Amino acid sequence: MTKDKIKDILDMIDTLQEQLLSFPDDMLLSIDPRDNDSLDQGLKFIKSYNETLNLFTSSSTKLADQVKAYLGINPEEDELVQETHNRQKRDRIIKELDKTRPHSLEEDFTYKRPLRCVRPGMLSTTML
Repeated sequence: MTKDKIKDILDMIDTLQEQLLSFPDDMLLSIDPRDNDSLDQGLKFIKSYNETLNLFTSSSTKLADQVKAYLGINPEEDELVQETHNRQKRDRIIKELDKTRPHSLEEDFTYKRPLRCVRPGMLSTTML
């Protein structure tokens, strides 16, 4: 199994946990507060669901931790390293504008960061 597949599985476990945690919120919306039977049934369901969800969450977290420890994978660190690398690469690509000559809107500003806008007869001191 490749490292990417394992990361995908770990991400799916996290996503499933989040979705299961949000499910009772949706269930509460379907309970009629004016109907005592609906309240009783909803309360029983949510209590039972919460107990089962706690078991699932602890088991899935334990499984994910075991996989991470055994394979030496930490998806959060890998994402942070990748994000830092992407930012450095992006910052290197951005070209410095020549501040000694005026630029126009017809000019190609791809990979350039303009600092301010000059309108005919006016100089904007607001930084972009």
